[in-house]
Amino acid sequence: MDKMAAAWLVRGGKDGEREDEALEQGLIIAGWPDLGDLSGYADRNQLRSAVRATYPEYKTAVTGNWTGQLWRLLREIKEGDLVVMPLKSTQMIAIGRVTGPYHYRADHPAGFRHTRPVEWLRTSVSRRDVQQDLLHSMGSLLTICGLRRFGAARRVAHLAEFGVDPGPFAEEVADTSVPAEAQRLFEEASAAEVPLRIAIRDLLTRWGVSRRTPDVVARIELALDENGLVAKPSIADEWVGTEVELISVVDEHRAVETDAANTEPDAPDDSVLRMITLQVGRLTAANAGVAAVRPDDLLARAQTIMLSQNFSQLAVIEENGEFCGAISWESIGKAHLGEPAAEVCHATVPARVVEHNEDLLNQLAEIYASGYVFVRGADRKISGIVTAADLTAQFGDVARPFVLLEEIERRMHRIASEKFTIEEIAQMARYPNKVRAGDNPMLGDYERLLEDPAMWARVGWRLDQSEFVSLFKKVRLVRNGLMHFSSDALAEQDLEPVHGLLRTLRVVDPRA
Repeated sequence: MDKMAAAWLVRGGKDGEREDEALEQGLIIAGWPDLGDLSGYADRNQLRSAVRATYPEYKTAVTGNWTGQLWRLLREIKEGDLVVMPLKSTQMIAIGRVTGPYHYRADHPAGFRHTRPVEWLRTSVSRRDVQQDLLHSMGSLLTICGLRRFGAARRVAHLAEFGVDPGPFAEEVADTSVPAEAQRLFEEASAAEVPLRIAIRDLLTRWGVSRRTPDVVARIELALDENGLVAKPSIADEWVGTEVELISVVDEHRAVETDAANTEPDAPDDSVLRMITLQVGRLTAANAGVAAVRPDDLLARAQTIMLSQNFSQLAVIEENGEFCGAISWESIGKAHLGEPAAEVCHATVPARVVEHNEDLLNQLAEIYASGYVFVRGADRKISGIVTAADLTAQFGDVARPFVLLEEIERRMHRIASEKFTIEEIAQMARYPNKVRAGDNPMLGDYERLLEDPAMWARVGWRLDQSEFVSLFKKVRLVRNGLMHFSSDALAEQDLEPVHGLLRTLRVVDPRA
């Protein structure tokens, strides 16, 4: 048995209607009866177009998910991979090994045509012999999905050979487990008749994190996929306060849909477009709403709002939502230089509006030059105002952890250089030759150095070694997380270890 083989879940139909034929003929069989032969599609984009053309009544989130499932059947499942088919007829589990490529059986009934040949190794594995975590992964409501969590591929291979689940290794559970709060949310969303809505920030909280690093996003999206869900819009692309819909895409038989009459057209699904640049809409201020007055309001009303709220400008918006421009203290002053201005329209001036998905860096010059820009959201309404002060605060929040960590690294470098030789530091370093060549050690190198009792004694600090090293480890983990770019500011509680270590170092080594 190839230990590197992947493991896949392939269901035998909503009611198990394909199970008997799959077992008797040595196949895995997918449904999607309206789709023709898939073998001619060389890439995922071609397949996606075919799925959308065949099922035009479904939203992009659904057809995109179905495309992913069919692409697995067509290309991603490899010869030698293992497949698991939970059997509705016997409540047992069948395990097989894929022996050939995709084949379309044009002469068979609709719903029984998309196949891959399989050698069934076991067809009656009892659910009692599979541990609960792996059973849960096998409980995905998708027709075709990967089994990747908790060492699934290794354990399915063991099940195929011995009929018993050996369970996960400790590191497999630590790396891939889904927090209980998040799992309950996903199960609730899977069972909901309409898409469940949740703010990205709240979803992260359920996951036990505060920032969207690539690893966090990948793990959440994997868990969504395994629960038959897709998040729209993508959790990676929007402002952290944006509400996303957790759309249930169960299999080819059922898909929970939002009311098309009440929704904007979908953006391309994630496999087509994953936003890379930092967009204006990722800023909090771009989504905080705007205070506005109408053109026919009295200037006295605008001035009162601006004074009481300490605003420098207000949006001017018609009752029907049409954006007219802005009013500011400067424009009010200029209006009064002519005839006495009575209404807001007399002091309204043009104002720049940028789309929420525009590149923020391209807007910096305009924001600093004019002092502000208004932002138009996905619903085509003004969603916020971004000022020069907002930019300063945003980049300050992002940069502050790096400044603190840089001071920690500089202090540790000075201390280590005075207490230890380059060779002693290099022996503890992850990349010894780089340290010997003159590169500064990494935080992890200092951590290993200070874990050594003899080295710790040479530092001479009247501190508890275990507590200090534990604090140092927390800071290293914060630093590692920051190296994965995210425009989400680090939460203040996440910075507490950094502040704590820096305070300690400033006390034991008070030199500036």
